[in-house]
Amino acid sequence: MACFRVGDARIDFVARTIEREGESHSLEPKVMSVLTILVERCGQVVSRDTLVEAIWSVRFGGDERLSRAISLLRTALGDSGGKQGVIKTIPKEGYSLVAEVEPISPATGPSYGDPSEPSVYVPAPPNSVAVLPFDDMSRQGDRRYLGDGIAEEIINGLAQIEGAHVTGRVSSFAVRDAGMDTTQISRKLGVAFVMEGSVRLQADQLRVTAQLVSAEDGFHRWSREFNGQPSDLFAFYDEVAAEVVSAFADMMGLQVNMPVESGKALTRDTDAYQLFLEGRNATHQQDGKHTLPKAIALLGEAVERDPEFAQAWAFLSIAHFFMLEYSSTPEWRHHLAEGRKAAEHAFRLSPHEPVTAVPRFFVAAHDVRFDRHCELAQTLFDRAPNSPMTHYYLAVVLIACGLMKEGLGHLEQVLRSEPLSIAGQSLVSTARFTLGETEQSEEPYLRAFDLGILPSGITAIWLLVERGETAEAEALLHARYHELAPLFANLFGVIGSRFLIIKAVVHGKEWARTILASSMRRRMEKGLIQPNAGALIMPVILARPKLFMDACRKVSATYLPGALAQIWADTRNARLVREHDEFPQFASEIGLVEVWKRRGWPDGIDPANFVI
Repeated sequence: MACFRVGDARIDFVARTIEREGESHSLEPKVMSVLTILVERCGQVVSRDTLVEAIWSVRFGGDERLSRAISLLRTALGDSGGKQGVIKTIPKEGYSLVAEVEPISPATGPSYGDPSEPSVYVPAPPNSVAVLPFDDMSRQGDRRYLGDGIAEEIINGLAQIEGAHVTGRVSSFAVRDAGMDTTQISRKLGVAFVMEGSVRLQADQLRVTAQLVSAEDGFHRWSREFNGQPSDLFAFYDEVAAEVVSAFADMMGLQVNMPVESGKALTRDTDAYQLFLEGRNATHQQDGKHTLPKAIALLGEAVERDPEFAQAWAFLSIAHFFMLEYSSTPEWRHHLAEGRKAAEHAFRLSPHEPVTAVPRFFVAAHDVRFDRHCELAQTLFDRAPNSPMTHYYLAVVLIACGLMKEGLGHLEQVLRSEPLSIAGQSLVSTARFTLGETEQSEEPYLRAFDLGILPSGITAIWLLVERGETAEAEALLHARYHELAPLFANLFGVIGSRFLIIKAVVHGKEWARTILASSMRRRMEKGLIQPNAGALIMPVILARPKLFMDACRKVSATYLPGALAQIWADTRNARLVREHDEFPQFASEIGLVEVWKRRGWPDGIDPANFVI
């Protein structure tokens, strides 16, 4: 049920609206989440700590956000702090919903808002399924890549079923260690079925069990055990994936569009394929200190065994480019060169395969050519318009170019199948921030920071500052400074002290900004700055638009589009970039003007001011 009557107000949790006495209030997702929990526990006292932890899960500023949310809800519900006829404050405890609550209409479909927030249950599409990573039951517990590999092959196969709703790899794998049962997982991912299983490797025997579980009642709808030889992994993976896909399609009465891709189509070498599976798995973990170096070694060995292995070259390139964002390394020049080289190999071997296009996006970012970036994204999308990946990369370049509404349309499609994607949520947060929706905009960046993307940490701090929460921003910077220190050292050298950073970033002191900007420019001119998004975001934070444009030209980053998207916000620092005398020439140099000529001009940009 998605609609309720609370007192004399009508609540639509899908549309996030409250209607009362002819007026309609549209509220932010987190604010509606507060009301969701109060409705679900109507008449009970819900503590402030419970609400903050369930909805925000932040280290700082939770109490202030909750107080603001309660105030907004009371206004929309016609309540007040003095009257408290709907939401009653329980001193030193929390809140209680005391008004009468009545469900008034069924939901008409799933909600695709913030996937991390609690929500009133909305039935999932009947043909929807998530495939969890298969458990590694090997004695040593060191073959997780085999379980991950078979799950990924099944996901790819299920995606070929016309009419099926298949949760993507990122979101399905995100719940691996969450300790949730099937019902909780299905609700988190918005699916009617969950596919789970296990892999056991003993001597020369490989055993896979797979079962399809109904979220409605927790019962198995289908199960099967497979036995094969690790020496013939191609045939074994084909057998498992094909049978699972066929069984699900038959159960749902749907049609498979094309056969499941065979490992034999990827490489002719079984050992190279196993190296690829392990290397791909390590790349997905994105740990710059541990798993990415391991991925590079494994994938390098795979392409040595089979130099025609296009996907191995593609993931090798991705791993090298990821090292620039996920790790501070003195070997960054090597990773940049090897990433480019591997990208060229992958594209030469398989120019029409979607995965080989991904490293070409990174190459385009480091070349700072958004016209090529957009052309590549559009070509890929035209080939696979139903793929979440193609929607995502087109959204990335559109938002970077300031075309927020068009980009958000594609992101909505991404989050339908990847509701837990940190990259997707961060991009949504950036786009909505530029459109004026600032509440909790830093949270996806904090989650990305926790995964090891250092520039996301400084972005989160800046978003808090822009929202006026300087105390929370300073507390966050103090608490996570040791993690951010390598980023600051890369940009400013020994001069980047905690004191200067706080004065410049949090308090906006011009003298501190000048010192840091001068140091960064000297290091940039000497070629000492490792390319990453932090090198592009920091000049905007320091209110140095010329330094930002020069950094784009001379440093660049794998995640350049995400950094460029920050200049479209309605903030003073972002406007300094857009209104700078050199911005029209800069926009022309990096291909923005060509994109705008083809796709339309961003709000607030006058074509007459730009070099055409």
